[in-house]
Amino acid sequence: AELSDELAATVEAAAVPGNPRRLRMRVLREIARQAPEHARKAAEAKRRDRIVEFWNDATEGVSGMHVQGPADQVAVIKAAIDAEARQRTAGECRPIATRRFDALHDWARHALGLSGCKPEHVAHSASKRAHAEPSPPPEATDVESDCSVCNAPPTGQVGINVTVALATLLRLSEAPGDLDGLPIDAEAARELAADNRRRLWLTEDGTGRLLDVGASTYRPGAVTQRLVRGRDKTCRFPNCEQAAVRCDLDHTKGFHTEGGETVCENLCCLCRHHHRLKHESEWSYRLEPNGDVIWTAPSGREYPTLAEHPGDHDVLSAHFAGAHARERDREKAAEADHAEQARQAERRRIAEAARNGVDSFDPWLAPARPDNTEPPPW
Repeated sequence: AELSDELAATVEAAAVPGNPRRLRMRVLREIARQAPEHARKAAEAKRRDRIVEFWNDATEGVSGMHVQGPADQVAVIKAAIDAEARQRTAGECRPIATRRFDALHDWARHALGLSGCKPEHVAHSASKRAHAEPSPPPEATDVESDCSVCNAPPTGQVGINVTVALATLLRLSEAPGDLDGLPIDAEAARELAADNRRRLWLTEDGTGRLLDVGASTYRPGAVTQRLVRGRDKTCRFPNCEQAAVRCDLDHTKGFHTEGGETVCENLCCLCRHHHRLKHESEWSYRLEPNGDVIWTAPSGREYPTLAEHPGDHDVLSAHFAGAHARERDREKAAEADHAEQARQAERRRIAEAARNGVDSFDPWLAPARPDNTEPPPW
């Protein structure tokens, strides 16, 4: 314990006599009594070293976590888990360790917004599932994702990445999938891929080339953001000129409430003011397939905001095409006029040279040398 020899001897003399089974506790107690400053520094060091680590065993297909920290804080965590796990009902047959895991799992689902139920229902979810009558597997919906008390549907997303090959997803192959780096069997990969609360990465079988990243995450990727902002250019509220780079990307069809996907066809650029106007008032809009946005006021009147596509305005296109044609005609006329002026100037020069008797057309005519110069040696 990094004590001085004298202090260690004092602790040993006070702690060693007695039952060997309680020796460790007596030593710690005497250290805290005889060297309180040392115990305080050790406790502070332990508080700085609190950690939560995760491990995976791909061979067994299991994962785990390791929690380490000051004894008082770990005791609080343990008491909270035990408080949920010890609530037993008639017919409960799960051991305490399993109930602790289920209680912790239910808390995690509620924290991620997957349970969709009230906080007081989370404590009863695991125990109710444990002694409930067996039921056939669900066909179209994930029954286990609903709250087992109030049957509320899930409302959130979970940041878990599922990678699966296209052939596996189509049941043409039994190649394993990937769950955040951990290999999983093909059937489990298909079940997780069907749950739109996970992030799906679809790859090509054999090559591993990424084919699709799915549209089930709330926040759009960087490429999708650039496409939508480049398409809209400004806020799509009528007469709003806020640049798209400073706008929010709003889901036209609600992501959590209406099951809208995070794709370009369901995203629209709105400045923060008009984004709040849409969610906090009776204003609404719809995004047409051609890119037009039709806003509906609380009075029911509609205000269209037409999409801006290069070259799609007939009047402007005709105007710019005519202006460019006239500019080209002016340039051609100026070139022809300049060429005609050059020809006339050449004719005048030739006529002047003929009147003066000077042959100005012999290209080999060299100027005469002065008489006081010697000819070149060549």
